[in-house]
Amino acid sequence: MAPIFTGRFFGFGPAPSDGPPPLTVTGGTELTPGNGYKYHVFTEPNNPSTLSISNAPSETGWAYVLMVAGGGGGGGGDNTWCGGGAGGGLLTGQLTLTDGSYPISVGAGGAYGPGNADGTNGGDTEGFGATANGGGAGEGIPPGSPGGTTGNGGDTSQSNAPIPYGTLTGYGNNGG
Repeated sequence: MAPIFTGRFFGFGPAPSDGPPPLTVTGGTELTPGNGYKYHVFTEPNNPSTLSISNAPSETGWAYVLMVAGGGGGGGGDNTWCGGGAGGGLLTGQLTLTDGSYPISVGAGGAYGPGNADGTNGGDTEGFGATANGGGAGEGIPPGSPGGTTGNGGDTSQSNAPIPYGTLTGYGNNGG
């Protein structure tokens, strides 16, 4: 039997691998709740940021993603029958992300309609090549409108988002 020589022992040749380098993810607020996962949370509306990844694993669907857009603002009026703003669209799923930088932009919630005006639409949330749609604004009710008049609620439609890293499933809910 011949002896086995390793570069590590004699100082020549490549050292044996001790496994892959550790995954490094930076960006957003990092939370480690003790359940075995780390969360990178982006909450600052209209303040584009970046999620950076290095040494990403090659396994399928290693990153869980939840994207929520800003909700629409409710309508204003002189009675209680104004339209409610719609919730922001939601995208969720498992993605296979690779090394690189991913721009993230969080949509702001829409404003309430001042006086008797309609509210404003919520902002879109964008990341990974996908867009969660902002919620639609609720309608306001002008003064002197006939009794029983109601403002329409805002709408949100959110379809699935097939992107290069996987597919995010979409959910949306209209306002009342």
